[in-house]
Amino acid sequence: MSRKLSLLVVLAQLTFGLITWYFIDNHTKQSVDALIQTQSEDAMSRIIDAVPAAIVNNDSISIQVVLNKTTQHPFVHSAAYFDSDNMLKAQSTFEKIPISNPITLSRPVRVQENILGRVEVTMDKNKIQSTSAYVLTDWIFLWLIYSGLSTYLFFNFVSKMESRAFDLADKLPGENSNVSNAFVYLEEKLQPLLALSHNGNENFQYNHYCSLITGSLVNLSQLKDRLNQESLEKLLDRLDNCVSTTAKLYGGQRIEGDKSTIHLCMRSTDCTKQHLLVCLMLTYSLQQLIGHLASRWSIKIEMTWALLGNQISSKPLFSFHEDLNQLKVSSIEQIAKLRNETIAIKTCKFSVDELSTIARFSHLAENCYLLQAFSIERQELLSKQIQHLYHACFGDEIDYPGSWIPVDKNK
Repeated sequence: MSRKLSLLVVLAQLTFGLITWYFIDNHTKQSVDALIQTQSEDAMSRIIDAVPAAIVNNDSISIQVVLNKTTQHPFVHSAAYFDSDNMLKAQSTFEKIPISNPITLSRPVRVQENILGRVEVTMDKNKIQSTSAYVLTDWIFLWLIYSGLSTYLFFNFVSKMESRAFDLADKLPGENSNVSNAFVYLEEKLQPLLALSHNGNENFQYNHYCSLITGSLVNLSQLKDRLNQESLEKLLDRLDNCVSTTAKLYGGQRIEGDKSTIHLCMRSTDCTKQHLLVCLMLTYSLQQLIGHLASRWSIKIEMTWALLGNQISSKPLFSFHEDLNQLKVSSIEQIAKLRNETIAIKTCKFSVDELSTIARFSHLAENCYLLQAFSIERQELLSKQIQHLYHACFGDEIDYPGSWIPVDKNK
């Protein structure tokens, strides 16, 4: 494949070279013609201006001097004066060797409408053309260097890419084949992985409900201004430890985010109220734990939390990551609409009345609700869980300061 593509590059370079050669050659011919016209007119004008007076005075020496000065120009090969009877009276030749490509111009000499003879000038076209020859030579030289270098670099790049494709295909499951095209070979290996199974039971096994918990560190820029780089790194490390410990307790999974965004994934076979309750408990526990961390550091950490989910497929792996990225985008968009230090849940599976059995919410937008309080039955469990997380993150020697847990007094 690298040879075929390199051959196409060579053909493209050759086509480009022929087209540009045509334009450069045409432009050069036009420039040579214009130069011949200009130089011949200039030489002829110098002779016509000086010769008539010398002819009237029958001064052959002056005529010869004028012709000699004219032939001193590098483009003029010879100049001659013929009388009214077309007899050669004076001639000057710069080079005695005959030229192969002469251009002869003739003009009559007049004095008061009387023709005294004519002047003939012969130009050397080869010398005029040689002034533009270096343009073509330089262009050919540059074109050869450019074509050779670009072809080599392209061949080297395609060869490395083809080799990497072969190496990647060899690592994928499946039988190895003798296909010479690396990308065809890679496609054959990827096809079984991309193809979805038509088996209904298999589809059910590969599909599950995924809730994405996203936390946004709202005041990260303020923390950067207040803390030095070392202290900020330590704070973020402790924050990561709190996130990992809390996720482990509730069965969540930390997925890729950045310094200002935390993503946690909670999986279930379906979207149930029990599943959403666990997600909310994880989110709230982590929020309280981060609050204790801020108190220990005597700083303010402002975080906003959003919970949303969807049915996604775990196989093929490409579909899973694509669906998960869509959840990330939606969660970040939802975070931007929230106030600081709030926990929002977005779901179309349950109404706010149906969710009231697990916690109390206030309506924010369509299918989006803000957590207000938990029922009193969750208070003791949450208190123990947060206390356990506190000692796991900060050590048993630190007294647990206690935490305020929102209680739904209506329950």
